Amino acid sequence: MLRGTVDVNELKSELEASKLEIEKLQSKLQKFEDIAKSDAQAIKDWKSEVEELKKENFYLNQLNDIRKKIDALQQQNDALQQQRDDLRKQLQTTKARNESLVEDIKALLKN
Repeated sequence: MLRGTVDVNELKSELEASKLEIEKLQSKLQKFEDIAKSDAQAIKDWKSEVEELKKENFYLNQLNDIRKKIDALQQQNDALQQQRDDLRKQLQTTKARNESLVEDIKALLKN
């Protein structure tokens, strides 16, 4: 009978040790689950931030494209203004020449 009591006590002791080991493992598992949840939330937050940065980058690229178009239009405008100024000078020169010719013709007609 003593042997049976010893075996039961050993089994109870092993059972208690197993319960403690299970509790430790469950605690570790809970910690890992908490870490996994935290990591999942961090990944979700990073994905959201990356999407925002992509949007900002898209808008910045659009702004840069618009700036390039504005610069090109400004250059075209400058070239057109230069052409206009050149044409005005030509017109003034032609007008002055014509006025001179008219004066010469008038002078010839008087003679």
